[in-house]
Amino acid sequence: MNQFDQVAVLHVLDAVGGSVLGGTAVKILILSVLTSAAASTQTTIMPAARVTLSMGAHGALPQRFARVNPRRQTPGLATVVIGVVSAAIFIVLSIISTNVLADSASAVGVLIAFYYGLTAFACPWFFRKTLRESTRNLFMRGIFPVVGGLFMAAAFAESVKTYLPAASSYSSVAGIGGVFILGAGSILIGIAVMLAFRTKFRAFFSGQTLSTTAYNEEI
Repeated sequence: MNQFDQVAVLHVLDAVGGSVLGGTAVKILILSVLTSAAASTQTTIMPAARVTLSMGAHGALPQRFARVNPRRQTPGLATVVIGVVSAAIFIVLSIISTNVLADSASAVGVLIAFYYGLTAFACPWFFRKTLRESTRNLFMRGIFPVVGGLFMAAAFAESVKTYLPAASSYSSVAGIGGVFILGAGSILIGIAVMLAFRTKFRAFFSGQTLSTTAYNEEI
């Protein structure tokens, strides 16, 4: 259940919960949903912050993003930056249209299928020199990731087919669904940013900061 579904649930509980469950019970239930919404918000920020931490450590972003708070042992700068950027995007989409904001939640599924599939296909390429070292390596680093990547590619293709028509989304432009526009637009923006960073972080994009020797233990 995403944040938008949780807001809808809260409206329903507020409207009919008192008569169905009673005053105290509905308050406990609403508190549970609010806790779930807070957890969903945290799961939006935390994984992205740790990806940013990894990118900083491997030279795909400035090294300061790899700094870890000595007391909390968390990526402080990365977490703050991701939180601020997430809040800014939420505010901008809210100002543009609530329909666009709702479509952005569905567009996340398109992006997940895309980058999970890309990661799956990248795995056997990254470990290509170690695939013949053992049967385990062949399956865990080669065959299984490729199969997973094919599933994700199929999910991505199905998502594109589903969300391309205008009727599939709350918003649309020129007969194209808003979910598809947001998903495809995010991917294109990501590619543009990657190409721009390629010149600044040459060591990462040339493979100098990544090595399979650091991951050579059996999975």
